[in-house]
Amino acid sequence: MIGREEVNLILILQGYDSRLVSVSEKLKNLPKERAKIERAMVDEKKKLSDLKASSSAAEMEFNRVNFEMESMGQKLIELKVKQASVKKKEEYALLQNQIISMEEKIEQLENDSVMLLYSLDDLKVERDRMATEVDLCLNRFSNELLQNRLLQEDLEKNISELNAKIGGMRKTVANENLLRMYDLARQGVKRMPVVVVVMDGRCKGCNIRISNDTLVALRRTETFCHCEACGRLLYMEPSDEIFDGEND
Repeated sequence: MIGREEVNLILILQGYDSRLVSVSEKLKNLPKERAKIERAMVDEKKKLSDLKASSSAAEMEFNRVNFEMESMGQKLIELKVKQASVKKKEEYALLQNQIISMEEKIEQLENDSVMLLYSLDDLKVERDRMATEVDLCLNRFSNELLQNRLLQEDLEKNISELNAKIGGMRKTVANENLLRMYDLARQGVKRMPVVVVVMDGRCKGCNIRISNDTLVALRRTETFCHCEACGRLLYMEPSDEIFDGEND
């Protein structure tokens, strides 16, 4: 049966490798999280930019309407002055129709101007509200980006430390056959752990019952045995040794 000290060394190595896998996965996901935060920041800025554009467009329309209304008002004065100087009824009537039409247009422009003014007031309130909201969001996102970068630095430091521990631990494992089996299992088994104990005749990794031949081999061999179901490396605790059929 494999010596307990050898198993312990492999288990410690596996613990370091498991932590390295977990930390590396977290580090791998950080750029995606940063990109998500940065996209959210762009979206928030765009919402405010779109609202400002709408406000500017409404203000330009308001100014256009007022300018047109002033121009028509001036023309209306000119028409009335001209009408006052004409003597022919036909010409007077023609100018009167033009004056009435002009007054109707000016009235419509005045109504448009009032509606645009209300709209501008509403847009200003909404713009101020959204500016405050966007500032809060951007501050929160900036803080999240900072935490993301700090976490990256911490994870990179952890990875460096784990690699050093793994390298040191591998030198400590004297049984090269066990180390080779462990490395091959790491390549073949998708998820950690790859070295598991047998409990109640079952693989602790997949919970499938181990064959009697494998149980007997675990008791007699000085190396790991493979789980027939999941491929993990198996070992037994001394208190769980199982005797073969001759001692049943």
